[in-house]
Amino acid sequence: MIDDSIREDLGTSVENTCNREPLISVIVPAYNEASNIEKLFKGLKKELEVLQCYEVILVDDGSSDGTADLARRVASRLGLRASIIRLDVNSGKPRALLEGFSRSLGMYVGVIDADLQYDPKDLVAMVRNAIDHGYDAVFGERIDPSRDLVRKLVSLGAKILAKLLIRKAWKARDPTTEIYVIRREKLERCLGAIRPRIKLGLEILVRCRLNRVSWIPVTIRPREGEESKFKFIWIPSYLWQILELTDYFTLRYIVGALAALPISILLWNYIGILAPFVGAAVKWIFIWRDIGLGSTLAVKALATAIKIAEVAAWPVTALIELILIHLLRGTRI
Repeated sequence: MIDDSIREDLGTSVENTCNREPLISVIVPAYNEASNIEKLFKGLKKELEVLQCYEVILVDDGSSDGTADLARRVASRLGLRASIIRLDVNSGKPRALLEGFSRSLGMYVGVIDADLQYDPKDLVAMVRNAIDHGYDAVFGERIDPSRDLVRKLVSLGAKILAKLLIRKAWKARDPTTEIYVIRREKLERCLGAIRPRIKLGLEILVRCRLNRVSWIPVTIRPREGEESKFKFIWIPSYLWQILELTDYFTLRYIVGALAALPISILLWNYIGILAPFVGAAVKWIFIWRDIGLGSTLAVKALATAIKIAEVAAWPVTALIELILIHLLRGTRI
């Protein structure tokens, strides 16, 4: 819940400064980032003043280090047009972002972390790119020179998994990015469908109807202040998000394959080579919303031909079948 008594509009109000809605609402999720607030706000003010019409919404996600109080004082001293929202308990970055989205007024909504890993200059460049070319969203393609090898491998694996399993992410340069700008009109239409999952940018990329999207390279700087908040428990959370975004397609296919296997084996002695196609029909029952029966049978025919020709062992043909099924799946999401 939000303690509205400590939410304040700081500096000059956006409404009094702009003759129209703010051009950009910058959402800053923060958890125990008191050591970074002053430098962050100075950077935001320097870059956003060029746009003139803006608002900053910092969402303090139940910090215990006085992040919200310090943010209030620093913004007031700098004259930064900002609102501070304090959540009573730590609910996670995705919920903090969704709260910020719901309070935003800008024509565009941007996201930047409070840990100073992203340069506010990049965010402004993304806003300008969206305005100049009429993009619905501009995402940051992260260049990551400073992280350790383990974090780089985890990040790379997450990107590959999203691109392989989520059709809308195929052409995404960095589907798990955490810095982006989106037209508020587009965001409002899909806000109800966005779930508070670990990679909210991926939720937006998949669930929002974005007709024109651009990517801008952004360099991740070494984190200042406290150590990284990364937790390996986030990995299963991300895998669950992938399952949700694909409507559990892979899981449904695997269940169908397990159901079809004994049926195919049982029927082989009676109908021979037709048995695998009966099994394919059983699999199709689990994935019919995404793939036509004809496509399912065609994939099975190819896999069966490879197996009969002894080009590859059955585990390889099963993998080929899995990959082809995923490539052929529909575009419901």
